Amino acid sequence: MSSRKKAAHTVAAAAGIGLAAILSGCATDAGSAESSSGTDQATPSASTPATSTPATGQDATGATGATAYVDGKYTGQGSYTSPAGPEKVTIQVTLASDKVTDVTFSSDATSPTTKIYQGKFVSGLDGAVVGKSLDDISIDKLAGSSLTGGGFNEAIDQIKGEARG
Repeated sequence: MSSRKKAAHTVAAAAGIGLAAILSGCATDAGSAESSSGTDQATPSASTPATSTPATGQDATGATGATAYVDGKYTGQGSYTSPAGPEKVTIQVTLASDKVTDVTFSSDATSPTTKIYQGKFVSGLDGAVVGKSLDDISIDKLAGSSLTGGGFNEAIDQIKGEARG
């Protein structure tokens, strides 16, 4: 290969590596940063940690066929602070074989802005949790709402405690 072609090839490869580094840095920053204004204006995303209960029907100890949670309907309450002040949310999930088969969200919010962001959160909730293992559910941001997830996660933690078999 001529030295001119080698130089062009090297520049193209370096540009590709640089672009990949920039893009991976953006993905990390967008997924972890809260809105600096303190409002629910973050980019949409749902965070689900690595599976702690294998999908093979094993419980956390590896025993096949056992489940970590008792099937049924469970309700939990959580709270968080919005720019309008303290907010409370109530979450109800239906569990079958450690997976969420249904979820409902309710709140007594009175602030119009809070209602908007909670509505955005609810619009993405089914897709973020239904069909997933209860242990895999944790939401930082969802559908543009970055604060509501705190109350949701607190309610899910209560449900986990109540549903343990």
